[in-house]
Amino acid sequence: MPPLPVIPFTFRITLPWSGAGGVKPVNVFHVRSATGTASTIGPLLDTQLTAHGSSMFNALYTGNSLSGIEILPLDGVSTTFLQSVTGPVLGSGSGGILPGFSQVLSLHTNQRGSRGRGRMFIGPVGETQVNDGSMSAGTNATTLSAWGAFITAISGGSPATDLVVASYLHADAHDVQTIRVDTVCGMQRRRQNQIRT
Repeated sequence: MPPLPVIPFTFRITLPWSGAGGVKPVNVFHVRSATGTASTIGPLLDTQLTAHGSSMFNALYTGNSLSGIEILPLDGVSTTFLQSVTGPVLGSGSGGILPGFSQVLSLHTNQRGSRGRGRMFIGPVGETQVNDGSMSAGTNATTLSAWGAFITAISGGSPATDLVVASYLHADAHDVQTIRVDTVCGMQRRRQNQIRT
């Protein structure tokens, strides 16, 4: 993997899940804070993930729980800061596990092109949440509402922190303006061999 770019005031957030059914998923997103540090952003993320996280990741198969928050400043020199989770933050997908299926959260900024768009694959999901390859409307509505509440809360938090889409190719980041949860399930075969076991 090539070295990470330097993007001022931007932090890579990694959410490692405890795993279920032999799969340990990892979700990654980015935030920006002009005044925050990894050690001050950590408690803010903990508070808001404890409040909203189980709904943000409700599609994740039951048995998955968030085991911590890894915060890496993209400054080229800092190491990863480990933030514990007050929690619990749990997945609630039920039925049999569908290891190849994910709920897709799409992030959009005002930047045109692929450098202004991001996606997060939330999975594996449970079979009761999927019908003919599509996520249930209720599951998607819960996810969308919770992510909206999370984004608003961290933006108005202390330190003020914004969800961004980071482009490693262009070494820049842009504020997320809108979010969408796709109806059709996603399959992220490209990264299956990177899932932690």
